[in-house]
Amino acid sequence: MSGLAVIVGCGNVGVGVMLRLLRNAGYDVAMVTHHPGQARQLQRHGARVQLTGASHARLELAPCPAVAAAERRSVAELVRAASLCVVAVRAQQLEEVAALLAPGLSRHRRPVNLLVCDNRPEAGMLLARAVARADGEAKAPAHGFVGALLDQIATTHSDEEGRLVHVEARGRLFLDALALRTEPPVLAGSLLVEDHPAYVQRKLFLFSAGHAAAAFLGRLRGHTLIKDALEDPVVAAVVLRALSEASAGLEYRYGPHFVSGRDAVGDYIARYADPDLADPVERVARDAGRKLFRDDRVCGPARLALESGFSTPALALVGAAGLCAYETALGRRPCRAGVSPSAGMALMSRVSGLVPGHPFVRSAGAAYAGLAHRELAGVVQEMLDDTGDTGDTGGAGGAGGAGKRGAAGHSTKRGRPR
Repeated sequence: MSGLAVIVGCGNVGVGVMLRLLRNAGYDVAMVTHHPGQARQLQRHGARVQLTGASHARLELAPCPAVAAAERRSVAELVRAASLCVVAVRAQQLEEVAALLAPGLSRHRRPVNLLVCDNRPEAGMLLARAVARADGEAKAPAHGFVGALLDQIATTHSDEEGRLVHVEARGRLFLDALALRTEPPVLAGSLLVEDHPAYVQRKLFLFSAGHAAAAFLGRLRGHTLIKDALEDPVVAAVVLRALSEASAGLEYRYGPHFVSGRDAVGDYIARYADPDLADPVERVARDAGRKLFRDDRVCGPARLALESGFSTPALALVGAAGLCAYETALGRRPCRAGVSPSAGMALMSRVSGLVPGHPFVRSAGAAYAGLAHRELAGVVQEMLDDTGDTGDTGGAGGAGGAGKRGAAGHSTKRGRPR
């Protein structure tokens, strides 16, 4: 397939992953960015990408057409001419991007697919609704708003030549097959899936949960890089246990083959700690309020595990560490001496949107209060002593698993992806 592909968003995913994939697939690519300086850089010099892993290749991506989002007429013309669009922006920018896309999309005579790179199960639908609101004639649903889940870490670093995007050489792109309106793009590493929300939940509730655990706890221990945090036995013990708890709920819902248990956990740890990525703790820990919301990477897997009958002490400790990051970002002192469990619960309830009496709110609030009185190492040791955790990286059925399951006899086939 060929034609013009327009990428809206020139961050790590837009530049480091999608620009390269689309060019390799034969597309002409144009970029849209909020930063005029970045548009000029892409037009004049292109971009640089460092692949990690065995290939360890440095790629010099040739210059490409790029326009600033403020040039709305030019953006509309690009979108109108595109045979494929890619949206790679933060969730908070979706409404603004919809207003950019709507004029060009409304002038298309035929449907076009838009790949929405987002970690939310409903990302495609949310963009479709936002475009329909921006387009008074509500033509947006005719197009394919396709959830595009990227299983790949990308970070940005700078050297003497400027910006350098570090990207895992391997990676998968899961596309929502049911949302496509035209022929799907043939991109290296892409896979069409019919149960896209299940794949999103697997990434968010397992991979992203462990990544956030390493970052939130690494902050408390004063680490700068994720790889350094994971070399800290205190942090590593909680991350392993949190991944086990998250695996338990997912395995109970989708079955062990979908989750991959022990193998997946070991693989995730190795990816987080990849020295070539040099992934900063602060990058992964930022926007803690969003990451602590009820359906996101901490509360989401905890709720699923609890509903499946498993305990979640490590995820509660991750939630407490996340509250510390949240409070610090607001300029407040976290875990003040004397803070009570009830105060911790109130904070967790407010940030997550869960009711104050929810079991996870209670346990995370108590853990937050515990951090006010003791060092993290002491809180972690108490958790391990209480659960008899051996540090095994097994999934729901392993020795390092997530505690006892309550309602026995439920089938693990329930809701398994097709």
